Amino acid sequence: MQDKMKWIFGGFALLVVTGVVLFSGIFKLGEEGENSPVASSTTSGFVSKDGITATGDFTVEPVEETIEIPNLNRPVVFPSDMPNEAREVLKERLDEAVVTIRGDQSSYEGWFKLGVNRKAIEDYVGAKEAWEFASYLYSKDAVLYSNLGNLYGYYLKNTALAETNYLKAVDLEPYIANWYLRTADFYREVVGDSVKAKAILAKGLSMIPGDTLITTALNSTGQ
Repeated sequence: MQDKMKWIFGGFALLVVTGVVLFSGIFKLGEEGENSPVASSTTSGFVSKDGITATGDFTVEPVEETIEIPNLNRPVVFPSDMPNEAREVLKERLDEAVVTIRGDQSSYEGWFKLGVNRKAIEDYVGAKEAWEFASYLYSKDAVLYSNLGNLYGYYLKNTALAETNYLKAVDLEPYIANWYLRTADFYREVVGDSVKAKAILAKGLSMIPGDTLITTALNSTGQ
């Protein structure tokens, strides 16, 4: 029974932790300049990045970056030791997230929760796909990048992409202490680099002078 409750309450705890910051991402929509159109331009000659020269009048049209929508029919495979009660709860949550996305493919809540619950069933690739797509839609949401940093660093074992995503969260919200703390934890626990951990915490203190959490973490790092 304890194992069964562990999975159920573990799933709820994961949603609570990530859900605290969910609405910060939702209300980031509509920031000026995020989806501003790029005007076409006409010129009489150009040199491409490959060194090919062209002459004559032609129009250069902007090419918009695209990303493939993750497969919403991705199989749901539960860990072998997960109790049936936990499976039922998580399957219901996954289905709800998919229904939300099918109704609105740009739904922050839908993609966010799909990632949370894919991670809860240890489908780390599925979680990555959901959050990567969400970060494409909501490119200024620090929560998504920090979550991706955690996913890449602790579960997918890709430290380079983990670092990139953690630092992206810091860059987007440089006055939020949590992003410095999580990045420092990654440097200590995954990379084993206390020098980098101290450096990111020192940067945090320079941006948020006197922050007690960062100060405590900095004082204890490397000891």
